[in-house]
Amino acid sequence: MERSEGKARTLEAEQAVLDEKRISRTQEIKNDKEKPRHIRHRIEGLSAFVHRHDEAQLKRDRERLQGERMEARDRVSAQLPRDIVLLLTSSPA
Repeated sequence: MERSEGKARTLEAEQAVLDEKRISRTQEIKNDKEKPRHIRHRIEGLSAFVHRHDEAQLKRDRERLQGERMEARDRVSAQLPRDIVLLLTSSPA
């Protein structure tokens, strides 16, 4: 009888360990299922940040290029003679 009780306690202890492992594995599975969602959310946030950054950078680049184009046009206008249009459109005699 005592031997049976000892074996029963051993089995109960093993069952408790197995229950703890099951609970632990269940939590790991839950965490693993949440990881892709967390990663996807992080990727979406980073994508939105990159998009906003790229859009702002493109806007700055466009404004810079427009300014450079205006400066170049002003320099060319200042260097060309005022009657260049007449010289270019006149027919040779």
